[in-house]
Amino acid sequence: MSAGLSSLGEEYQLARQPAAVCFTERALLITYLTMPAIPDQELVEALRWEAKKHFSCAIDELVIDYLVVGREGGAEGNTVEVVLVAGERAALMADLEPLKQAGLKIVAIDATPLAWVAAIQRRAPELLEGNVALVDLGAGKIDINVVRNGALRMTRRVAGGGQGITDAIARELGVSASSAELLKRQIGLENPRQALEQARADKFAEVIKQEVNRLILEVQRSIEFYRVEHRQSALQRLLLGGGTALLRGLSGYMSGYFEAPIELDDPFAEFHVEKAGFDVVRAQAPRFTAAMGLAQWEA
Repeated sequence: MSAGLSSLGEEYQLARQPAAVCFTERALLITYLTMPAIPDQELVEALRWEAKKHFSCAIDELVIDYLVVGREGGAEGNTVEVVLVAGERAALMADLEPLKQAGLKIVAIDATPLAWVAAIQRRAPELLEGNVALVDLGAGKIDINVVRNGALRMTRRVAGGGQGITDAIARELGVSASSAELLKRQIGLENPRQALEQARADKFAEVIKQEVNRLILEVQRSIEFYRVEHRQSALQRLLLGGGTALLRGLSGYMSGYFEAPIELDDPFAEFHVEKAGFDVVRAQAPRFTAAMGLAQWEA
């Protein structure tokens, strides 16, 4: 199971429906660390002070969890590899309050990249062999994560995403936000002349490629940072998730900028559902990457 801020859930045991949740709006610290192999209690204390370096509040005002993802021995002694997750208690509790009011019993609080990794590990662990980038393309943010042999090594969030693309289309073509969103979804990176007259089609193509190129540049920078920081070689694959990953032609367009194969993550790959309406959900599969990881938590 993925690491999470699960201890917070103890304060909501009187609510009714069980739920596991991710926090995406509040700032969480998610970092990979190599620590000396010390007794568990000493490791917990060391991680508490490591987390404190990243927050201005008192250490007792933090909620901290960690996941041991590897152990190594070498000439300089044994080490333990840890993914540390921490957040301010007051901020997280404030986000929990509406869920409590809705009658939910919070059984686990997880971080989106860890939930995504957990979902893939259950479904197809071979997809996480070697160096793998998990890129979550949301409406207002991009989460760029790198996993090595199933262990999260790096996570970075940058502003941008689908809403920025929509705003740029609306601004440059002089159309409403709703019209821009519709054009984005209908055309994407495919031939815009099928839906627009030549001049507007050319402008549309220029605008959307500029915005997507900014997104690609951020992903490239993050991957290059990982390769240098961790002294790693090329990626084995790049998986796309999030609503913006559904942009028509995106994976094919991005493949021209990366050596690793690019594919949309499908958290429903193992499911064979014939119920009416599920085809609509399956068509939106990349939106549910983290949700499938959360579904693995036990009530």
